[in-house]
Amino acid sequence: MPYLQFKNKEGANVELSGNKESDFKSAIEKHGNIASPGYALAYVKAFFERRDANVARQKAEQAGNEDAADEAYERSKDAEKIETSAKETYFKAAAGQAVPPLANGPAVAVAAPSGYGDALSVKGSQQPVEEDDFM
Repeated sequence: MPYLQFKNKEGANVELSGNKESDFKSAIEKHGNIASPGYALAYVKAFFERRDANVARQKAEQAGNEDAADEAYERSKDAEKIETSAKETYFKAAAGQAVPPLANGPAVAVAAPSGYGDALSVKGSQQPVEEDDFM
């Protein structure tokens, strides 16, 4: 089960866990004191997009499907950039620094590479994978 770091509204570190996005959304809502929850959800979304791309790559490699592995690798590189941007933006927002506004609701990553409108529509995204072995 992945654990992600967040900040509370007072600036203290908070670690939340979940196996899928909805687990983190529930944990953020239940906690009730997570700074910049919209940006936190964008970071969570980007984390799972990257994780799913890595799982797809590993599964394709294990199955001996080079084309699928190469495609998933390219997706994972893009997803990693989105995750890094979303994480940096979240921590800036949590610290009260100026950040770009969230475009289409609370789960949209900012500063995504061109061709990726938001973290919700990463090309080729798959359903969340429940396996913890592939991080």
